[in-house]
Amino acid sequence: HVIGRTILDWQSWALISLAFITVIGLFRVDLSMRLLGALVCLEIVLVALWEGAVLLRGCREGYATISYAPETFFHGSAGVGVLFAMLCMIGIEAGACFSAETRNPRVTVGRATFIAIAFLAIFYSIGTWCYIITQGASRAVAQATADPVGSFFSSIHDYLGALFVPAASLILVTSQLAALNSVQASASRYVYALAREGVLPAPLGRVHARLESPHIAVMAIGVI
Repeated sequence: HVIGRTILDWQSWALISLAFITVIGLFRVDLSMRLLGALVCLEIVLVALWEGAVLLRGCREGYATISYAPETFFHGSAGVGVLFAMLCMIGIEAGACFSAETRNPRVTVGRATFIAIAFLAIFYSIGTWCYIITQGASRAVAQATADPVGSFFSSIHDYLGALFVPAASLILVTSQLAALNSVQASASRYVYALAREGVLPAPLGRVHARLESPHIAVMAIGVI
C-alpha cells in the first residue's frame, strides 16, 4: 500500500521479486550475498534492539525464567520441539554448494557453517524468550496461536515505539527476499553440480566466462 492505495496485487510483487532474485543470481555469488547480507544485518540490528529493550524493561509477569526450567523442556511433545528446531535450521548445509566459488573451501565452508549454527541457535533462543516475556508466560502460547504476527508487531510498538513498526514490516519483506535468494542460489548450484557429473544436461553445468556464475542453471531455476 502506498498512500492508502494498493499499487499491485501480491502475485505481481511475487513475480517482480522472483525476477529480481534471478537477475542478481546471474552475477557472482558474492554480489548477491553482499547486497542481501546487508539487509539481513539490518534485520539482526532491529531484532537485537528489540531484544535489548525487552530485557531492560521486562514485563508485568517478570522475565519468564520458567522458559529455561527443566520441566518446561520435557513438557509436551519433545519430537515436535526437535522438528521445529530442525526446520529453523533448514538450508544450513547449503554452504557446501558454494565450495567451488570460495577460496580454501575445506576451511571456509566448515567454519562458516559452524559459526552460523551457533549464532542462530543463540539468537533464536533469546528471541523466543523475549517474545514470551513480552506476552507474559501465562499468555504467550495463546497469543502466538491466535495472532503470531500481530502480537510480535505489537511488542515492537510497545518496546521500541511506533516508528519501528513500519521499519519491521519492511524488514520482514526484505527477509523474504534474502530467503528466496538463498533457495534460488542453492538450487541452481545443485543443478550445476548434477550437470557437471553428467546426471543432468551438460549446458546446465556451464559457467559464464565474465560473470563467473552457473548462468544457465540460475535461469532454469528462475523459470521453474
